[in-house]
Amino acid sequence: MKRTAGVFLALGVVAALTAGGCSGGDDTTAEDASDGTEASVTTISLPESRPVTIEGDGSFLVGQSIDAEIHVWDEPGDPDEYTRTLKAVDETSGILTFLVDERRSDGWLKVRLPGPPVGDEGYVVEGDVVLTRHRYAIEVSRSTHTLKVIANGVDAFDEQVAIGPDAPAAGTTTYVKEVLLAPQGSVYDAQAYTYGLAGGTNSRQQFADGSGVVAIHAVLDPATLGHDAPAGAIGMDRTVLERLYENIKLPLGTPVTITD
Repeated sequence: MKRTAGVFLALGVVAALTAGGCSGGDDTTAEDASDGTEASVTTISLPESRPVTIEGDGSFLVGQSIDAEIHVWDEPGDPDEYTRTLKAVDETSGILTFLVDERRSDGWLKVRLPGPPVGDEGYVVEGDVVLTRHRYAIEVSRSTHTLKVIANGVDAFDEQVAIGPDAPAAGTTTYVKEVLLAPQGSVYDAQAYTYGLAGGTNSRQQFADGSGVVAIHAVLDPATLGHDAPAGAIGMDRTVLERLYENIKLPLGTPVTITD
């Protein structure tokens, strides 16, 4: 998945799509892209076969696809009667990431979709994606202007954020669908780690002109940390974003809950 200079760099682990690569055993970890031109790719194993829900045992199931088309159904049904098609190439990162609400025994997955709109849901065929599991979650409080990362049920850290007009509304649950570096010329602090959230398109033009980006991004003005901001969505200190990516290694598919 080549990207030319000046275009977004998609970061982190990307699932390989060959069915033969999905076998039992421990997950493998890819090295992060270092030359700014290509996302890392790895082969990962399927988790154990059992139902998993958002309200379940504290773990979250994530489906991913790259360089592929994924058919989506409003309800499980005839495999030839899907209602829409999502394309990985239409995502800024080139990755389709789904947060799984339910893994059914008949081969269907009820998933939250990368959107827009925020909270859009549908069904996909399990065989069309590669599955991973994690135990991370994020809570963002609009009233206290804080972002909390929860790892395996334990608070990892709690940091001040700036809440802009593009932030999801209170009561919304979205998820991390991509990790990007803001492009050169962007008002979102070029080359800072940016966590794109489901529900936004987060196009290159949106990053460049500072409009409509639904993301956890580097704060535009440090003075707005702990306050409302005139632009952006969820702004964080650049060094905190570095900790999220480099130290905590926040995975794609991490649910993000917005509270009052």
